[in-house]
Amino acid sequence: MDINKTGGIMRYIKYIILILITVALIAYNYKPVKSYATETNLKNLAVTLVIDTSGSMTTTDPLKLRKEAADIFIDLLSPEDYLGIITFDSKVKVVQQIEKVMGEDNKTKLKDNLASYIVESGDTDYNLALLEAQQQLDSVTEENLSKVVLFITDGEPDPDENRGGEPGFMDGYMENLWETVENIGTKNQSIYAIGFSDGIRSDILTKICLDTGGYYQILKDAEALTNGMLEIINSIKIQESVGMLEGWNKSQDEVTMEPVII
Repeated sequence: MDINKTGGIMRYIKYIILILITVALIAYNYKPVKSYATETNLKNLAVTLVIDTSGSMTTTDPLKLRKEAADIFIDLLSPEDYLGIITFDSKVKVVQQIEKVMGEDNKTKLKDNLASYIVESGDTDYNLALLEAQQQLDSVTEENLSKVVLFITDGEPDPDENRGGEPGFMDGYMENLWETVENIGTKNQSIYAIGFSDGIRSDILTKICLDTGGYYQILKDAEALTNGMLEIINSIKIQESVGMLEGWNKSQDEVTMEPVII
């Protein structure tokens, strides 16, 4: 098969998928950030999908709607995109080392494999999860890719409930977290986040995303995850291809974008 022809077909498929996403978002009163008509050369992605499986998820997402949202994300990736998947609580579990998505058969395997890892327990160690995500993205050497972390959580950083009240423990932990975030941003790796539940620290998620040139969603509950995932996908594809969201450029030092509540 003609490689150039195949590449053209894939770009066309990406274009059609993004149009469909835009239509879906308009149906939920979402205003697209930029017309897709101007987009003809969307960059491929290297993404590490990071999913919170801490014990609180038994209450905030008992139906495991995180899995459904992750499946949507996987389905909308290009075969030429890279995907790694990890889950985290007090520890990190690598579901999938980062590699090219390839075809539909591989997507099905990824989704089936992920299902067995959505088991809730433990605390919420943001830093450990982001360190693993960074390592995955660092391992991708192909050029001209946008490197992205997609982070799904229902709570605030709480790495060890037995030490949370210990003087200086959380201060030291947060210093380490901000150092990790800074390193990720320095490497031009962006963090996009979806947070849901009353336990979310929106200020922390906001800083994590905006310090790395990413975008964030604060949702009311897990039932909004599907719509939230569609909007995040839209943001990643546009932001990482053209470097701009409406009213927001990656190069700006100050960003005034407010959290989106769905």
